Amino acid sequence: MEEIINETLTKGVEMHIASEFELASQLYSSVIKLHPNHADANHNMGLLRSDTGNDLEALPYLQKALEADTSIAQFWISYIKVLVNLDKKDEAARILSLAKEVGVESDELFKLHQQLDKPISNKAIYNSTADQAKTVKPNILDTVKLDKALKIAKQQSKEGFLEEAKCTYQDILDRFPKNKKAIDGIRALSGTPVGKTSKIEDPPQEQLKPVINLYSQGQTQEALNQASQLLQQFPNSVMLHNISGAAHQSLGQLDAAINSFTNATIIKPDYAEGY
Repeated sequence: MEEIINETLTKGVEMHIASEFELASQLYSSVIKLHPNHADANHNMGLLRSDTGNDLEALPYLQKALEADTSIAQFWISYIKVLVNLDKKDEAARILSLAKEVGVESDELFKLHQQLDKPISNKAIYNSTADQAKTVKPNILDTVKLDKALKIAKQQSKEGFLEEAKCTYQDILDRFPKNKKAIDGIRALSGTPVGKTSKIEDPPQEQLKPVINLYSQGQTQEALNQASQLLQQFPNSVMLHNISGAAHQSLGQLDAAINSFTNATIIKPDYAEGY
């Protein structure tokens, strides 16, 4: 039975990541009907409700997940974020304090403290946070128009400045993810013939499943680490790039998330979820 439940949750996360929200909801619901207090199933259903704009409906699922297992940092983070979305900031601050009391450690919890303007007396447990504050990434489109940026990238490529050209195309795709000239430019630099899609090579299920399980259980950094390792072997895996993008986004690493989703759309230009 446990194996069936894990397979159902794994499939649910796949559908969730692929934006097949109705199918994902059905799969999560099937597990919750069997085990109403199942931590992962309730957490995933809560995330699904929040992702579809139903934060109020998400709250009881996320609360039940947290009550089932208080050791998972992501359960606290998801619950607090939804409270913030619902403008329940006092309650969110109370839950943050409770998370600290039970010894849950997370850089993202520190960021939530900053967001709520609640100073932390002991920042040691959230080390490496203040020093990691991100600055805004400059973009070539801040100074030149799109047509000029495309010409610059083409000239850089022609003159052999391939990394510079790739960065310029990437800047364009950061602002205009569907720009065909930029997509074709990056694909040409990566050795993929213009007008043709790269051959999609996802890992076998026995390798992909542990990554999906880690992500669904809220172990986002671990999922990202494993996805990165697998990408060295399967660089044309749309699923791995998509999971990496979702993980980066969850960790607040938005520039890296954009790069991952862009890579997915380069491999599969009609991949709507990536856009």
